Amino acid sequence: MTTVAVYGSVNWDEICQLSRYPGAHEKIDALAIHSALGGSSANTATWLAARVERVELIGAVGDDPEARLCLDWLARAGVAHAQVEV
Repeated sequence: MTTVAVYGSVNWDEICQLSRYPGAHEKIDALAIHSALGGSSANTATWLAARVERVELIGAVGDDPEARLCLDWLARAGVAHAQVEV
């Protein structure tokens, strides 16, 4: 069995759709906000999970609702995450 270990960041991203790029220190309303798993290691692990037999992510998340969203996303993608410390 091929196992790939990925070590690093796990984030929850909030992606804002804007009508235009704001100027320096300017505040504008977002047209929409989308949420998704982020962090280079988490993104790499989810990509690898579709291509190798086993992917194990090693990292850390906070103890908050967004962390639970990250762990759920990883599980749905088939990424083993027992080594992600909460």
